[in-house]
Amino acid sequence: MPIWVLLELSSFGTVADVYRYCASRWDDAAMLDEHYMLKKARDVRDACAHSAAIINGLGTNGHVARPAPSELTTALREAGFSKRSRSSRMRNPRLQQIATLLLLHKRMAGGTELADEGSARLRPLADDVKAVLSVTRPDASAEASMEFLVELVDRWF
Repeated sequence: MPIWVLLELSSFGTVADVYRYCASRWDDAAMLDEHYMLKKARDVRDACAHSAAIINGLGTNGHVARPAPSELTTALREAGFSKRSRSSRMRNPRLQQIATLLLLHKRMAGGTELADEGSARLRPLADDVKAVLSVTRPDASAEASMEFLVELVDRWF
């Protein structure tokens, strides 16, 4: 069976594991880092696939995420986010997962038609979030989280 057929029929977790195998086989540290980022991104995919209320994780929920991957904190710093902003936003597990997913999309699809399509879909979503924030007063923590995501889309896409 060709590998692309196997990947087409496999779960996201299996695809990430094949990616890790390739990283180990080729002794590629960057690919191995991306594998762990894929694992974080899988949580967003799972939440979407199972109709979980992702927005509920944006407010203060008492859970503190593990430290963000260094690639993510570096990308956020390069995008102009302050150390304070990076530190406070990356404590939220859901924000960390979404930011990781966006970074993976930017890195892996960058310069392709898929990247252009993703950007075209993210822009209106960010605009809708801005519109909702202008007429509602959500919890302060949730509002700051949504503003962070909008700013992230503005700077990366």
